[in-house]
Amino acid sequence: MDFWKIVLLIFFVVLSLFLVEFVKNNNKKKQEIIRKVPHMLIGVILAISPLYMTKKEILISALILFLGVWIGKYSPFFKNIFSIKRITYGMWITPISFSLLAFLWLPENINSFIFGMLILAFSDALASLIGVHWGKPKWFLMNKSWAGSFAFFLTTVFLFYIFPEKNITFQHNILASAFLTIIEIYSIFGLDNITVPFFASLLFSIL
Repeated sequence: MDFWKIVLLIFFVVLSLFLVEFVKNNNKKKQEIIRKVPHMLIGVILAISPLYMTKKEILISALILFLGVWIGKYSPFFKNIFSIKRITYGMWITPISFSLLAFLWLPENINSFIFGMLILAFSDALASLIGVHWGKPKWFLMNKSWAGSFAFFLTTVFLFYIFPEKNITFQHNILASAFLTIIEIYSIFGLDNITVPFFASLLFSIL
């Protein structure tokens, strides 16, 4: 096990958070947009981790990140990032999702792991951004918008289409993306941070 690879991953995650915190302090008008920047940055960092880390190193990193969320929440350094007003457990769930996908797919099926994390990084983040700015109307009894769901669907279709070495048919792409969109709509309180990447990676491995 290479301890320095774990340190490097944690360093880049924390650096991303500090950069966003700095930008947020200087731009109060675009809080939601800026809040999603670390979501995408960290999602990419976690997605590519199997390319240079072992399964054991990733699982240890996930545990450190989970504990780090608790430290960050009660520290004076990340007040803007943790200032979200709605009830969500997404920040705690993301390290759990990271470890779950590593446990399920690594080292034999790296592409399923990477795909699941990229869906979380981009489809989920863009759905939130679009939903905040063009979030009317909402789905019945849900705090998710039609516009955000459509953005999630299109982004997922695109990721299925461009992912290397994956010759998925158009019909399967549409059906899989629609299914994941439904999962995202009905995952509340940040649970989409685990349901979406889990089902995305599972569908990727099957298709």
